[in-house]
Amino acid sequence: MLKIAILPAITAILFASIIGILPVYGQGTVLQTTVTNTPRFMVQLMDLDKDGKISQEENMKFFIDADQDKDGFVTASEIMEFMRKKVAEANGPNLGDDAPDFALKTLDGESTVKLSSFKESDIIVLVFGSYTCPTFRSQAEILEQIYQQYKNKSKWFFVYIREAHPADGWQVDENIKDNIIINQPKTMEERVSVAKECHKNLGFTFNAVIDDIDNGGERAYAAWPDRLYIVDKKGKIAYKSEKGPDGFKPQDMAQTLARLCST
Repeated sequence: MLKIAILPAITAILFASIIGILPVYGQGTVLQTTVTNTPRFMVQLMDLDKDGKISQEENMKFFIDADQDKDGFVTASEIMEFMRKKVAEANGPNLGDDAPDFALKTLDGESTVKLSSFKESDIIVLVFGSYTCPTFRSQAEILEQIYQQYKNKSKWFFVYIREAHPADGWQVDENIKDNIIINQPKTMEERVSVAKECHKNLGFTFNAVIDDIDNGGERAYAAWPDRLYIVDKKGKIAYKSEKGPDGFKPQDMAQTLARLCST
C-alpha cells in the first residue's frame, strides 16, 4: 500500500512544484502555456478516462506511478522527476523528430493504413479529432478547403480519436445545443460507427483512420482533444500545432503546408 499522508496537501504542494518545474524544463509555447494553466494541465494529466474529473482511483494511481523505487513512499524528488517525464510526454514528438508510426483501421473497419509506408514519398497531414470536440467541428470547413487546395501534393488522414466530450463523460453545452449526444465508444466496432458519422457529417472528403481502443496513436502524438501535424517526405515532423482546443489552428498549418508543397 502506498503511504501518503494528507493527500490533498500533497496535491497542493505538487501544483506549486509544477509552476517551478515548467519554466526551466524544455522550451516552447506548450510549456509556457501550461504554466499559466496549471490546474487544467493537472486535470488532463491525472484524468485517465478523460471525463473532466479526477477520481480517487486516478488520484492514487498518479502517486503510485510516481513512486519510482516502489518502496511505498513518495518523495518530493520522485514527484518532480515523474512530472518532468509527464510534461515531455504531453508535448508529443518535436519538430524534426521521426513521426511515430501507426497501423490503424480505415472506416470500413477492415483495411489498415500504416504511416511508415508513405515515408520518403509523400507529405502527410494528420488531423486528430473527435465528433464531440466543438473546436474541431468548427474548423471542419476550413480543413476541407485547405485539403482541396493541396490534395494533389499531399496525403491527408483524419485520425479519429476518443471523444473529447462524450455524453457519459465531460459533456459541454455546445454539444447539447448542436445535438451531438454521443457516449464514449467502448469497443472498436463502436468507434468505427462514430467515426463514420463524424467523417460524413463534417463533410470531409479526405481519408480517415481510427485510433485503436488503447489510444496508441493519440498517446504517441499527444493529440487529445485535437491536434494537427505535418510529416515531410523524410518521415520527419515538419509541423505540429499546439494542443487543442486553443492551439488547433488549420490556417497556421496551411502556411507550412504551402512551403513544403512548393519545393
